[in-house]
Amino acid sequence: MPKFKFLHLLYPILGLTVLGELFRLNIGLGDGVILSDILVPLTVLTWLLVNLKKLKTLFKKQPKLFKYLLAFQIIAFLSLLNSLFFLEPKEVLIGAMYWVRFVTYSFLGLITYFETKDNQDAKQLLFGILAAGFLICFAGFVQIFTFPDLASITSLGWDPHKNRLVSTWLDPNFVGGFLSFIFAIFLSLMLHLPEADKRRGFLIAVLVVIEVAMFITYSRSAYLAFIAGTIIVTIFNNKKIMALILITFALQLYTSPYASSRVSSLSKDGAQDPTASLRVQSWLDAINLTAEKPILGFGYNNLATIKTDKDILRSDSDHSASGSDASLLTILAATGILGFIPFFLFYLLTFMQNIRVRYSEKISGLSLGLAGGISGLFVHSIIVNSLLFPPIMIFFFIIWGINQWSVESVSSK
Repeated sequence: MPKFKFLHLLYPILGLTVLGELFRLNIGLGDGVILSDILVPLTVLTWLLVNLKKLKTLFKKQPKLFKYLLAFQIIAFLSLLNSLFFLEPKEVLIGAMYWVRFVTYSFLGLITYFETKDNQDAKQLLFGILAAGFLICFAGFVQIFTFPDLASITSLGWDPHKNRLVSTWLDPNFVGGFLSFIFAIFLSLMLHLPEADKRRGFLIAVLVVIEVAMFITYSRSAYLAFIAGTIIVTIFNNKKIMALILITFALQLYTSPYASSRVSSLSKDGAQDPTASLRVQSWLDAINLTAEKPILGFGYNNLATIKTDKDILRSDSDHSASGSDASLLTILAATGILGFIPFFLFYLLTFMQNIRVRYSEKISGLSLGLAGGISGLFVHSIIVNSLLFPPIMIFFFIIWGINQWSVESVSSK
């Protein structure tokens, strides 16, 4: 019988990402919680209790980059305390629950880092991530044939997407951004395998499935993320593959009337695309809010309440109401400059570290893949609030933890 490892508790969490938004619990907090919002905190709490006696030692040995996240979490908590001066306690409590969500989801990276003991652990977890991603694609293919029109669930806060792959996440932009992210990860892993390795063919087949699923989300933000991630992954080691992928993608755009019309619709007959107009307005709202409270912001996840008070909330049922359409602007408006700096530095320094150590790691290709994935997510998060979307956070922080173990276990020798 295989020995139980704490890493095994991460697999059910990955499994819940496949369920996506299908089971949202309305418990009176914001727009409710998904199942992972319950399981992730329980998993983190269990890990902290199991390691209670050595927590001090573990935090001394934490990856250096994680300290930026801890700094952000502390400042975000202070921003919530500060918001008690101008908001009701029950309103701040909602923001505090979402702060707990972010803290516990980020701790998945720390758990992965400390509980990964060898290459076998890392590779099994990466396979679990790949399997979850593939199932999300499969669910998307089923959805687009059986439930292509979301008009019937607009009353629940979802946009009326039609003939677009939304999978179980019910949003083509989020699922498209996620697929672009993992495409970059596993493209890099595939390119670093020997040509005779049988796993190479398997990964190529899975990458084709992921790319096709990403393409039929018809998400412009996902397309930009896909291009950015692909360029970063391939520019350092295989420009021919970069050309092949980008030319193939261009041909897909050219031969798909709907995709090409989506891309070209940003400017048509001098009229701006209505979706783009809404995004620009959300950016301007976030910038204006930041100008009012530039130091600590309005408090983590308090923006829905503030926008309601200022009558700039598009819809109470809108699932993006609690932030801006851009992740960094959301953080800036919610936690001010003090919160923005460590949050931004965490991602920027992770990207820079992975570019620098791309040939010094235990899992060959993972650092470059994560660098590509981060570049794609950053492009994506300018248009969609993807850095704070729970299922994407699960994948990102677990992969981040594996990568930190892969890098630091080499540098410590």
